[in-house]
Amino acid sequence: MGIAAVLVARLDTLGLFAAGLALVGFFLAPCLITGYLIAETTVPGTSGTEASAWINTSLNLGASPASAAAGIVIDRSGVGPALPLVGVTALALASAVPFTRLREIEPPAVHTPDGREYD
Repeated sequence: MGIAAVLVARLDTLGLFAAGLALVGFFLAPCLITGYLIAETTVPGTSGTEASAWINTSLNLGASPASAAAGIVIDRSGVGPALPLVGVTALALASAVPFTRLREIEPPAVHTPDGREYD
């Protein structure tokens, strides 16, 4: 998503720019789904609703100041710097993900209809 946003900023024709923005948007749903799946995997089964609520809260808390900051950047500098800023921010945040921690997480146990647990 970050790389696509940086590349889209370099496009100068409206049709390509629109297609590029659609590509950036195409990556949004997998990013959100990944966040929800990570939360579901890392919390006990009884805390799933709370984990989803924290994902929603985090998304809203991040989107609000980001929208305000984007508006300020666009007002002061035009649209040109806004997409590269989005891309660089997305790449920086993605690089902060603790990949080794995620690999160590055990998948949740699966239960049969009669209550037995299996892997």
